[in-house]
Amino acid sequence: MKTSNCLLTLLSSVAFLALVFVSGASAQNTARHPAAPSRNDDSETPQDAYGVVSPTSLNFGQVLIGLTSPQKRVSLTNTGDSDLTVSSISISGDFALPVNHCGNGVKPGSHCDVYVTFTPHALGTETGTLTFTDNASNSPQTVSLTGEGSNTAPTITKLTASPKSIYAGDPVTLTATVVSLGGGTIPNGEQINFTYLHSSIGYGTLQSGVATITTTAIAYHGQAEQVVHAFYMGDQLFQPSQDKTPISVARYATNTTVSSNVNPSIYDQPIDVTGVVTSQSPYGVGGHMFFQGAPGPCQYVELGVFGGAATEHCTRQPNVGSYDVYVKYDGDPYNQPGGETSFVQVINPTNTEATITSSRNPSKKGQSVKFSVVITAPYARHIDGSVSFTNGSTDLGTVQLDNGRASLNTSSLPLGQDTVTATFNPPNGNYLSSSASLVQVVQ
Repeated sequence: MKTSNCLLTLLSSVAFLALVFVSGASAQNTARHPAAPSRNDDSETPQDAYGVVSPTSLNFGQVLIGLTSPQKRVSLTNTGDSDLTVSSISISGDFALPVNHCGNGVKPGSHCDVYVTFTPHALGTETGTLTFTDNASNSPQTVSLTGEGSNTAPTITKLTASPKSIYAGDPVTLTATVVSLGGGTIPNGEQINFTYLHSSIGYGTLQSGVATITTTAIAYHGQAEQVVHAFYMGDQLFQPSQDKTPISVARYATNTTVSSNVNPSIYDQPIDVTGVVTSQSPYGVGGHMFFQGAPGPCQYVELGVFGGAATEHCTRQPNVGSYDVYVKYDGDPYNQPGGETSFVQVINPTNTEATITSSRNPSKKGQSVKFSVVITAPYARHIDGSVSFTNGSTDLGTVQLDNGRASLNTSSLPLGQDTVTATFNPPNGNYLSSSASLVQVVQ
């Protein structure tokens, strides 16, 4: 019995040592070979291929029955880390796959393309599915397809201009290209209407879907960017369409000068102030010119009939002095506006002339005599002021002018030959003084 107990004790000790040895070996093995990372650790373990299609749906719109639509592209992109291998591509309905670039598979981070067409055989909407079957984790990938069989096809018109930037009135070539979106070919001989500012500037005849005209009608109207339109009118099979394109338009630089026909002038003298605009534009100068400042009224004068020159006839005059006269050109569709241009008009006092007459000559002593005076000036309309009458050094009186005329009655002249003088007294600096005399014989 004692021997049995000893044997049991020995076996227990051996088992314990074996367990310790195995545990230590396992710990060492774990330290030398750590656990594999999870599949979410992309830096250590490659993931599967993953396919993404774009777009996920195609709509071919209206397509003529029995004809094939233009091709539409579908891309298959591999967003995974492994090569994507396409095993098959299938398509259903009246849809076809004329071009397939996905036969060699797709590398990670790249894509391949296929092209789809639609050939309807009946009126109405038809649907189908494009299916990619491959080794991607999300296989298969699908694209929904839709189209409508129709007796008419939509079109698209594309308009271009060459050059895109011009000086106003320079030649521009406009090219319109018309393509059917629903199969078929746009017939030769059909017309494109090119318009600008809501008016036709010409028609182009389509040949192989392209119509071209060259025009000089594009000018500046309120802003530098002008828009031209092209209209395809359509026919029994092909629907109308249109397009537009901007053209940048610059105007020619201008130079404005101004002068008068007489400078200096005298008070009340009519003056013609002329502004002249010059430009390199082959279309001349139009628009308006604004005259401002003395002399004369301020108003717009149309330039078109003057060939770039406008004249303002100034009839209202300011007083004697020096005056700035301004003109400003407001531009036209071909020419830039001009800044203010001015000159100094000098107005000098006007000469006057006095004329004196007697109501009776000779006269008797004590008899009343009427002396009449008229004051005139070269351009005067109404002369104010007064006239002083003298007999030698004797003052006979002063009379105010009435429309350039004055008269004095006197009976105080002495016997003999009396020199009666009338002297004009100007009311301001606009007139120069003048005088006139006569010999009155008193018996």
